[in-house]
Amino acid sequence: MSSKTSMNADDTKVFKAIRALEDASALQADLTNFNNDLSEVFSLPLDSAILTDPNALWDDFKNKFLSVADKHAPIRQRRVKSEYKPWLTNEIKQMSYRRDYLKKQSIKLRSAYYDKAYKRCKNKLNNLIKETKQEYFGDKLSNAKNSKESWRTINELLNKSLKLQRLKN
Repeated sequence: MSSKTSMNADDTKVFKAIRALEDASALQADLTNFNNDLSEVFSLPLDSAILTDPNALWDDFKNKFLSVADKHAPIRQRRVKSEYKPWLTNEIKQMSYRRDYLKKQSIKLRSAYYDKAYKRCKNKLNNLIKETKQEYFGDKLSNAKNSKESWRTINELLNKSLKLQRLKN
């Protein structure tokens, strides 16, 4: 084995865990418990076979550190929508930002002016989205020349993949 170690997913997990521990202000109160657990885990004697292999030392450190880090700062999974919306234009995005700004101001300032402006912008945006969707889907479907192309377009718009089935003879 070479003395160089390569980075893999577990290694990046270690560095992300270290960064999360540094950044999390909520862990300040629990930092002493974290330090105590780390010192307890790393005070255990190492196996003599590990001492000569740097890769084995790294794996040992990584496993011990991750076990303590997972106990004190478990990694949370978040779901991210990756819905493809081809009808979403820059105008809609800009108006969405404007709507969100007006909503924040309406809540923050409790102002009737911002409340009215927010509602007007929200309704305008909803109508714009509705019109843009109708236009996009109408254009897509009107370009289809026959029923086969129409159904292919419909399935494409619904994100349905083509499933091929073999017919038995």
